[in-house]
Formats: sequence, C-alpha cells, structure tokens
Amino acid sequence: MAARTTPRPCALLVDAGADVNIPDGSGSTPLKLARSRLYREMVAILEKAGAK
Repeated sequence: MAARTTPRPCALLVDAGADVNIPDGSGSTPLKLARSRLYREMVAILEKAGAK
C-alpha cells in the first residue's frame, strides 16, 4: 500500500525552479526515491519537470 504523502511541497519546489536531478548523499535522485516509496503524485510532478 502506498504511503500517504502531500505532493504540494514537491510541486512548490519544482515551480520555484529547484533542480529535480540533484542526488542525495547516497546518490539517489528525487525521482528514484519517489518511485521506491510509491509516491505516484510526486513521480508525476518530477517526471513532468524533466527528472531522470
């Protein structure tokens, strides 16, 4: 079952021009993390913004 999340902060950061491809300290990108946690709305936001 997917965790409940609030995609609004993600959308706000993307709208403000945040780089959606910056990895964390272990090399995971926001898109990879969102996919692994089944955050479907965040995945859609990130993909639309060009995340890889």
